[in-house]
Amino acid sequence: MLRQRLRLAPALILFALALVGCGGSGNMATTGAIEGYVFGRASSKAPSALAAPGRQTTPPEGTVPLNGALVTLEPGGRQVTTEVDRRGQGGYFRFLGLEPGSYTVSVASDGYTAASFSVEVKAGATTLAGINNGQTILEPAGASPRRKWTVMVYMDGDGDLEEYGILNMNQMETLGSDANINMVVQFDRGPGFDATNGDWQDTRRFLVTKDDNKQLISSPVLQNLGEVDMGTPEALTDFIKWTVARYPADRYVLVLWNHGAGWRSRAAASRGIIFDDSSGSYLTMGELEQALEAGGTHFDLIAIDCSLMGMLEVFYEIKDHCDYITASEESPPGPGYPYDTIMARLVANPNMSTEALGRVFVEEHLARYKQDAVTQALIQTSRLDAFAAKVNAFAEALLPLVPLHRQQVDAARVGSQPYAYTYYRDLHDFAEKVKAAIPSPALASAADAVMAGMAGTNGGPVIAEGHSGAAVDRSHGISVYLPSPTQYYTGYEELAFVKAHPKWGQLVRAIANQQ
Repeated sequence: MLRQRLRLAPALILFALALVGCGGSGNMATTGAIEGYVFGRASSKAPSALAAPGRQTTPPEGTVPLNGALVTLEPGGRQVTTEVDRRGQGGYFRFLGLEPGSYTVSVASDGYTAASFSVEVKAGATTLAGINNGQTILEPAGASPRRKWTVMVYMDGDGDLEEYGILNMNQMETLGSDANINMVVQFDRGPGFDATNGDWQDTRRFLVTKDDNKQLISSPVLQNLGEVDMGTPEALTDFIKWTVARYPADRYVLVLWNHGAGWRSRAAASRGIIFDDSSGSYLTMGELEQALEAGGTHFDLIAIDCSLMGMLEVFYEIKDHCDYITASEESPPGPGYPYDTIMARLVANPNMSTEALGRVFVEEHLARYKQDAVTQALIQTSRLDAFAAKVNAFAEALLPLVPLHRQQVDAARVGSQPYAYTYYRDLHDFAEKVKAAIPSPALASAADAVMAGMAGTNGGPVIAEGHSGAAVDRSHGISVYLPSPTQYYTGYEELAFVKAHPKWGQLVRAIANQQ
């Protein structure tokens, strides 16, 4: 054995020198290495000169290995180009002599869209690095062909809803993207809840593709972003811009997926809309509006797959960024929207109108949870301003009566339809109970205007509404904030609805005995 080793020494020396030229050197006992493969999605737009000889490779189906792609490692700025490895596999790269820690790898090749991913280097080990199991597949440069729909799902599964994110991804994969519809998901996972599907804990972007396995996600990873704080407006804005640039469509749907707490900000120990466990952050209503504004896309539909967001205050905050909104007054079951049946109807009829798709969200949600206390409504945003004026007039009529009829007003508040947070009440039910409790023709007229003006059949914003279960049987599609004295939060005055309709803000403070 000793002789054999001595005979091989020159070859080993040459091989070591080759390694230095392909990404560095160092003591592997204290440093680490990474290696991986780069492939390009086959397309007429992709330059065939980059492909390695076919006899040497077994690339993933529909791809070619890319030799000569530039791979950059940060921090440090070290670069290598991909080549054929010793086994004849093309698209190969490696970096040696890396200090243990976190790195970002960027891959670029002429004719393809660049990609990046994160990797953790460990001392004494070589890590297979890439977007998916050591493989990075680059898409042809330029946007995909324009589709009829792009449905983008901002899925923050970094918390106790992670298992339902896995479920919903698999539901979408029962249909997958097709010639009419792009389904694009940014999915953030975290530690401690669901260990399936590789138990990865970073943030990845997927183009949803069809498969028949309802437990395993097989859609291609477009980007591995490392850990992303999904509870920041910048993260949502970046997802919107990235998706629209790469997956243009005639109509856009944005799904907001996570926990929800209505309009109000919540302490970091609790939850808000899009609560990210790893960072402890969340989006306030102002930050949500900020993210949508910066995203620069007017959505045909925003579907809010979060609890308690079916509020006038929420709708008004984001109304200028979409035509329709679907949301729930109550807190829905953990699995949320049934994406399999919703998307099946869109795939079957991609020419449906946006209103029709919104109705599908409402109908399929109610059909899936017949045995639960659930609510769901479709809101047309162009009708919110006129309706909000009626609500403000109702507040103006009720406001001077509160000191004279405080007991009746509070009874109407307590007796109106409540939700998981009891300071959220159904607006129609409250107006009805106030009208019955206080004898005032002016108040009755204003209350009638609110009740009649809510329904879409009367020109109101609630185009479709449904609920099931005795616990929510007095729901009508829009809730509002009606707190007791101990439930009032001063941040309410910062909402766009309250600023634009000050009488309502004054009424809420008066009801909460804050005047």
